[in-house]
Amino acid sequence: MPLSIRPAPPALVSPLYNGAAAAAPWGAVNRAVFMRFYLPIASPFRYLNWVCGTQSGNVQLGVVSLSGTDRTTYTRVMNSGVIACPAAGNIRTDLGLTLLQSGDYAMFLWADNTTFQTRTSTASGNQALRFHGIASGLASGVGTSGTLSWDVALVNLSLEADV
Repeated sequence: MPLSIRPAPPALVSPLYNGAAAAAPWGAVNRAVFMRFYLPIASPFRYLNWVCGTQSGNVQLGVVSLSGTDRTTYTRVMNSGVIACPAAGNIRTDLGLTLLQSGDYAMFLWADNTTFQTRTSTASGNQALRFHGIASGLASGVGTSGTLSWDVALVNLSLEADV
């Protein structure tokens, strides 16, 4: 029987841009920020890693699959639900073990207030970087589907396998 070799699934998916970032207040009440990434092969993931700079209010984290023209339509595939913001520090949020098929995705972070802080970057001077989307007015968090437009401000997040 011939030996079949498969590439190992990625253990960690970082955003497409991981430049310098500093803690900054959240931009608007009930705003979600989406960070794009591409997954070349189907892989299992479980944890979303992020940094809480200032604890305040409620947050929601997760992953959406992207589709449609310019990948502006999303469907939620992993979700923490709306939870109380944890104490400041490096946070590892369990989203439940999920097998993501190859394709286009975005990690998201939502907050219900502007006192909350996380590490962000505006990618100043490089307007070609359109890796992040903003959806405002999401009073109950990120829903199961929706649309967004891409912009340049970024939030540092990473998605981790269940290893």
